[in-house]
Amino acid sequence: MSAAANHLPAGFQLSQHSLSTYQRCKRRFWLRYVQRQPWPMAEGEQPLEYQQHLQRGVIFHRWLERAQLGLPVDLQVNATDDPLLQSWWSAWKSFDYALLPHEVLLSEYPLTIGLGAYRLYARYDLIALQREGRAVIVDWKTLQAVPSLKTLRTRLQTRIYCYMLACAGNILTQGAPVAPERIEMCYWFANEPEATVYIPYSRANLEDDRVLLTELAEEIAGAPEEAFTKTERQEYCITCAYRTLCERAGTSGSPRAAEWLDEDVDFALDLERTPAVDW
Repeated sequence: MSAAANHLPAGFQLSQHSLSTYQRCKRRFWLRYVQRQPWPMAEGEQPLEYQQHLQRGVIFHRWLERAQLGLPVDLQVNATDDPLLQSWWSAWKSFDYALLPHEVLLSEYPLTIGLGAYRLYARYDLIALQREGRAVIVDWKTLQAVPSLKTLRTRLQTRIYCYMLACAGNILTQGAPVAPERIEMCYWFANEPEATVYIPYSRANLEDDRVLLTELAEEIAGAPEEAFTKTERQEYCITCAYRTLCERAGTSGSPRAAEWLDEDVDFALDLERTPAVDW
């Protein structure tokens, strides 16, 4: 019996996080996004360093959201005794917004577009664009290490965020489409702000991404449950709350925390926020 007929109905919502999860561990995708399985392991049982970094990431993104909405943040910032959070905040305050287009600035902007029979969702940290001009997607990263440029160029977040803006940018401009060659993805790193990266997009990227994302959605929809197998890379399991369910509670070694950190931070924040804007 296929998952398509019983578990991925028309309109099922995919995202860069769920699709990235599918690529890393199909079993985690099945448990979290299809079955919506409650976590069998208490959060307190995750590695302490991972818990702390996850909590910092959530707090930092809340601060940025408030600041970009023009709400006061100084009381919360001054109340923390976490030196790393303080350093992230100081680094962000030095970010040069003059490098961005300013006609349209949208913070924490949710967007949903069609992807065949399904939907594709993203929430953007910041979109800055000029009508008929440059468009920059800014993503604030709290990762402990900066990924390579090759990793950033090929990661699904880059591809999905740029693709969605090219497909539905007319919503932001209230009429004029956003040409793919005008789009850039900017990654800013709280731990290494000087390592900020700008990645250009193109029409060829748009067509490649349309094919990739459509094929991924169709692959997931057409797969039987038994195809959603556990990852062979058990270092992914160390910070995964499903590892007891998968009988990998005893996994040891160096965790690949960065792979789940983005997903877990955004998942926690999305639980607090309003539904996405449909397109």
